[in-house]
Amino acid sequence: MYTVVKDIGIAAFLLTTEKVRLVKTERKNGNLVLFFFSPKSTADQLIDTYWSDTASAPPRKLFASQRSLKDLIFGSLT
Repeated sequence: MYTVVKDIGIAAFLLTTEKVRLVKTERKNGNLVLFFFSPKSTADQLIDTYWSDTASAPPRKLFASQRSLKDLIFGSLT
């Protein structure tokens, strides 16, 4: 079982924490990309901290994670 995320900001945050791993990505309808994270319970808890504004992440690491995800998404378009 995975936590599925479609928001790249949340996905980047999850990657930054290094407490979950990105298992796979899946492209839907051309533009939508889904990110699958495991373990589900940990990812769900981290997402709760994200939405409650109690999350913490080093900014440079967060932006590096976001760039990596964008490279993954847009690099597979060619």
